[in-house]
Amino acid sequence: VVLLGLVGMKPALESYRDATRAKPFPNQKVPNDLFLFLSRLTEVGTEAIPQSVVQTLVLLQYPDQRTTLQFVSLFTSFLTTGFVVASSDKELDTSKHWRKQESLMFGYVPKDGASRQMMASVSFFTLYKFVKVFSLCLLIASSSFRYAADLLAMEYFAILAWRESYGNWRMYQRGLDGVGSSLFAHFSLYLSLLAA
Repeated sequence: VVLLGLVGMKPALESYRDATRAKPFPNQKVPNDLFLFLSRLTEVGTEAIPQSVVQTLVLLQYPDQRTTLQFVSLFTSFLTTGFVVASSDKELDTSKHWRKQESLMFGYVPKDGASRQMMASVSFFTLYKFVKVFSLCLLIASSSFRYAADLLAMEYFAILAWRESYGNWRMYQRGLDGVGSSLFAHFSLYLSLLAA
């Protein structure tokens, strides 16, 4: 598993394990579908988001060097991120385990018309990421990276303080409710919110 993770094949392994309903690994604390979701979240947060930010910054700062291929590549990055997020969300929502465990949070994907809901979700997440990344890159290009980083840090801590004010900043799953894992989860959710 570690070797597959090092060569970028972990999401494929988790997809296979989830599709075949493979038995959990020894000492595995979460179900396979959540593992798949976390793998995809990591892929989006460490690959797709930084790639689209860099590509957008290049397009904004070097207008004389723009090519059609750059626009196609950027659009593809936005679209694949939208698809990965929407399909992960749909798979988690349609999971029998999560619908039973968290019935108030999961179960919004209808049995009829699921494909229309999927298309709407892909469109929403693709356009949301486009707008968020473009506005972030416009801020960086028009001021400085340090100024943008300071604003993002203030936003991160403001959302953390808001969540803490009503007691919702810690993970509520046994074994994951420590300070470190809760802050990491908040940071991951913030990154997802930033450029979903």
